[in-house]
Amino acid sequence: MRRVALIVSLLVVCWPWAGARADDGQGPARGHADAAKSVETTLSANGSPSASGSPSEARSPSMKESPPKNRSSAAKGLRTSQAATTLQRLVVGQRAPIFSLRTLNAKLSGRSVFALRDHVGDQAPPNGQGVLLSFAASFCEPCRQELAALRDLAPRLAAAGISVAVVVTDTDPEGLAIMEQLTVHELKLPFPVLSDRFGVVGRRYGVSALPMTVVIDRKGAVRWQSIGYQKEALDALKDALGLVDSELQGSALRSKEQRIP
Repeated sequence: MRRVALIVSLLVVCWPWAGARADDGQGPARGHADAAKSVETTLSANGSPSASGSPSEARSPSMKESPPKNRSSAAKGLRTSQAATTLQRLVVGQRAPIFSLRTLNAKLSGRSVFALRDHVGDQAPPNGQGVLLSFAASFCEPCRQELAALRDLAPRLAAAGISVAVVVTDTDPEGLAIMEQLTVHELKLPFPVLSDRFGVVGRRYGVSALPMTVVIDRKGAVRWQSIGYQKEALDALKDALGLVDSELQGSALRSKEQRIP
C-alpha cells in the first residue's frame, strides 16, 4: 500500500511539470499567433499597413485621400484657374458671346445697362447694323488714344447704324475711378462705358492685350477684330465699317477679315 501511495504521489507532483512541457511544445506557436494578432491590431489602430493588406487601410491618416466633395472642389478650382489663364481669341465668323453690363456714364449714354442682345439678332433696332466693342483699362496708354478717336467717329458710327460700347477691364476700385474720370469727365464719351469688374466678358472674348476692338454684325457674328492702337488700325477699322473720310460707302460691315499685327 505504501508503494501504491508513493506512485500516486509522484504522479501528482510530476503532472504539472509534464503539462508545462506539453504547453512548451505548443506555446511558441500560440505565442507567435498571439503576437501577430497583437501586432495586427496595433498597426490597424494606428492606420498603418495591416495583415489584411487592404489598400484603404494601408494609408496613414495624413496620406488618406480627401473626401469626394473636396476632390471635386479642388478639380473645379484647377479648371477655373486654367480657364482664367488660357484665353482663346474669337474667330471671325464666330457668334459673339452675349453679355449685359452696368454703365459708368448713365447720364451721357442715356442708359444704365448695356445688353448686347438688344443690338443684334431679332431684337436689333431696324436701322441697326452691328456693334463695335472697345476693351480698355486705366493702365493702357494706347487705350486713351483709341477712345479719343472713337469719340470723334461717334457721329458717323451712329449714322451708319453702329452701336459703340467701351468695356473697362479694370477690376479694382482705383482703376475704375480713373476710367470713369477719363471717359465721363475728360473725354465725355457719348456711348456706353461698361464696367467688367469681375473680368467675365474679357475672358469670354479672349482679351489678352489692350486695346482690343471687336466688330459684331447685325446677326451677332464677329466680323473684325484687332489688338493695339495705331493709325493703320484706325484706317483698317474705318474700312471694315465701310467708312471713308468723305462719306459712307456701301455696307456698314464687310465680310472679309482684317487683322492688325
